Amino acid sequence: MCLTTTFARGLLHDLVANSIVINIGSDKQNLLPVWKGHIVIVALLFLISAAVPAFTKDMVNNSPFQELVTVQKMLADEPKVSSVSVFKNTHTFTDTESGETVTDSLSLQVFVDSNIISD
Repeated sequence: MCLTTTFARGLLHDLVANSIVINIGSDKQNLLPVWKGHIVIVALLFLISAAVPAFTKDMVNNSPFQELVTVQKMLADEPKVSSVSVFKNTHTFTDTESGETVTDSLSLQVFVDSNIISD
């Protein structure tokens, strides 16, 4: 039995590891080099995502985020609470008869370690 293989580049982790994907049973194909622009674009996206925290770190200390973080920390300090998410939402409803109505809401998502619903 004769096996033929196809060599093709896989995903980003394959490029980083300098590995190839082999599809057994396909016609053999030549391995094309990686487009240099692809590497530049991926590197730029990596640098931008690494730099974002430096520009947004002070955002947590400003209102309304500070209030949300305070509520989140208070809930997270409760016994048996594993994680907490706090969201402030603003909803705008527009009606042709009554005009515009704006409402604010606070959404909390609290995950607990065990069934303490009856507490």
